[in-house]
Amino acid sequence: MRRDRVWFTCRRESISKMDTNHAKNIIIVLLLVLNAALLVCNIYLVDAKIYTLGDEASENIEAALMQNNIILQTEIIRNYEPLGRYETDDNALDTGKLTEIFLPDKEDIEESAEGSRKILRSGNTSLSVNTSTGFVVYRDRDISPGKMHLETARNMADSAKDEINRLIGGFVPDMPKDTPYETEEGWIFEYRQTHDAYIINNNYLIVTVGEKGVSRAEFLYGAIISPVSDIRPLIPPDAALITFMHEINNIYGPREITVVEMSLVYHRADGFATPFYRVRFNESSEGILINAYTNNVEYE
Repeated sequence: MRRDRVWFTCRRESISKMDTNHAKNIIIVLLLVLNAALLVCNIYLVDAKIYTLGDEASENIEAALMQNNIILQTEIIRNYEPLGRYETDDNALDTGKLTEIFLPDKEDIEESAEGSRKILRSGNTSLSVNTSTGFVVYRDRDISPGKMHLETARNMADSAKDEINRLIGGFVPDMPKDTPYETEEGWIFEYRQTHDAYIINNNYLIVTVGEKGVSRAEFLYGAIISPVSDIRPLIPPDAALITFMHEINNIYGPREITVVEMSLVYHRADGFATPFYRVRFNESSEGILINAYTNNVEYE
């Protein structure tokens, strides 16, 4: 009996030690997981703070703009985390498929060439395709200038956009306040392609709807090929607005300007799509682009 008791006591002590060690190991693992989670959170929060425009900076730039007769009617971009570029290809258009979109059911199509431009004509309708720049112009001279009912015009313009999306995809309405422009020619609607949730600023479709239909369409396209592994920091949004302010002062002087949109877009040039701040204002149909890497100004 004594031997049994001794053996039982030893075994119980051994099991107790095993349970204790197991518990310690679990605690150590949990602590390691917790530390890793805290490290990730800390890095994320620190990075988010570094690349977020603070309230004070936002208020300061708004006050500076107001002192220079620039009124903000839009939100200032707050987040400006580093971004990379994309490689692009400006020679990605298929003339045959564009002909199917813009000249469907047309007969007796005459084809000619002027340098890198291929021109197709049928009666008073023409399609010009520049295969080296990706620029396309469609015209129907039988459509007289004038404005039809807005929603009818929008449906016609959206139909043209839908046809382009069947060929390429990603084009969405892109107008300040989603409002088309009123001109003597008619209603003008703008669409631009999106990629990874960003607008590609100069992948655009501009449709003019005249008295009885689409009288003109301009289309510019360069394919987005692949991201480039050179992620770079962006200038802060308030720095971009200061640059915008100086540019506006040079152009308009003391005249009051109303900013209606500030966005972060990509703009194609020299074989790459690069991030830009785009600022649109009521006094012009063209916005101002500020290179988010260099703070240099370009125009839409």
